[in-house]
Amino acid sequence: MLSTSFYAQENPLENNLQNTENQLTFEKIEEDLNNFTKKKNRSVGVVLYNKREYEKVSNGYYQAYIYLNKINSDRAVKLKERVLYELAYINEQLDKFERAYYFLEEATDLTDSLRQASIKQNIFEAEAKYDEVKQAQKLEVEKSLRQRTQFLFYGSAMAFLAFIILGYIFYRNYRLIQRNKIEQIENEMQTRIINATIDAKEKERKSIAEILHNSVSALLSSANLHLQATKSQLKENTPKEISKAQLIVNAASVKIRDLSHELISSILLKFGLAFAVHDICQKYSNSEITLRSDDKNISRYNQNFEIKIYNIIEELINNILKHSNATNATIMLVHRDDNMLSVRLSDDGKGFNINAAKNKDGLGLSHIKARVKVMEGVFNIMSSKGNGTNIFILVPIPKT
Repeated sequence: MLSTSFYAQENPLENNLQNTENQLTFEKIEEDLNNFTKKKNRSVGVVLYNKREYEKVSNGYYQAYIYLNKINSDRAVKLKERVLYELAYINEQLDKFERAYYFLEEATDLTDSLRQASIKQNIFEAEAKYDEVKQAQKLEVEKSLRQRTQFLFYGSAMAFLAFIILGYIFYRNYRLIQRNKIEQIENEMQTRIINATIDAKEKERKSIAEILHNSVSALLSSANLHLQATKSQLKENTPKEISKAQLIVNAASVKIRDLSHELISSILLKFGLAFAVHDICQKYSNSEITLRSDDKNISRYNQNFEIKIYNIIEELINNILKHSNATNATIMLVHRDDNMLSVRLSDDGKGFNINAAKNKDGLGLSHIKARVKVMEGVFNIMSSKGNGTNIFILVPIPKT
């Protein structure tokens, strides 16, 4: 183990220690320790001092250590303990590990002795109070027994009451959960029924339109050709009934074509969603309202998907025409980078109360929402009286 004389061999300041001891006080040492500790704590992960500055701090603390060794008081011993730990830290930073170990050992020994002294003092105080506490314990035991009896009684009553309350809360929550599950199942069933009905109608309309266009229209065209051939053969002797029959066939062909287009848009089937929306805007625009459409990155999609989106847009446009009193309306279609199709409809009409519309559902909003939900999409409405209406639909585009 190192001795203090070993450290002094390389510290010539100890030869002049008598000159510096007069400048040392408990307050000065304590202030230096506190300042060093604060600076050390603020400089975690950063170089605190250079080697020369560490040497200077080390010499100062060593002088304080020699000074404190000569004083026998509790305050001096505690300060010496702190000084020894700082000397161990500083010598470690200076790579003087033998000295660092010496001061650390001195510090830990001193800490142990202080701890032992504190333990002895505590034992002495405990023994002094033992008799007093023992007497008080006897009274406390009697009081504790009474309190324990009361506590058990009231505790049991409170536990029983809490059990009843928790049981009631659990029962209410269970009923609420079951009710929510039932409502959810009912909503899902209603959504499925609505969409099954709509899908069946769309399928039926498509089937009827194809029959009218491909079969009935072709038959009428064939009948018209036969009538025309008969007229050519009979020439001047053609009965008037054949000309009238030809006019009737032509009129029937026009009505069949119009009916087919009403059932399902031929433009939608031939050219796709963007052209069909543009066509419906042109068809419904008039002197009272102007409908505009715009699109971005729209291409051809799965035909059933296009029909569903077109029917939703057509129903929303019908709502605008019937209820909004708008003069301008815009439909925007965007194929987003995340393979989602967004549809925005906005108008400058009178707007409406969304909650009242949900309860009344005169606009078919629940049907539209159900259709979008089945497509795993999002359906949002923003509207208020006097501020027009904005509708946003976002649905994933199915892979073709």
